[in-house]
Amino acid sequence: MKYKFDYSLEKDLILKESRGVSFREVIQAYRTGKKLADYENKSKKHPNQRLLIVNIKGYAYVTPYVIDEKRKRVFLKTVYPSSKLTKEYIKKL
Repeated sequence: MKYKFDYSLEKDLILKESRGVSFREVIQAYRTGKKLADYENKSKKHPNQRLLIVNIKGYAYVTPYVIDEKRKRVFLKTVYPSSKLTKEYIKKL
């Protein structure tokens, strides 16, 4: 991505506590070539969102994000694990 990553520090702490994963880990996975997929969110509730899928410790994590063209930032919304995408992207490797 050509923009800088941005996220809520408060949300990052909550994610680390509740899910054991942080936005920093997502960014690190992306920067070290562990991106599995990146596509438009098909949900009608989130028409401007994209989904970044990364491999963290052998498991697929989904990170919805939006692009702020004015600020040249990619704002990460949350992170959650996906067993379905782990089977689809990692188990077949």
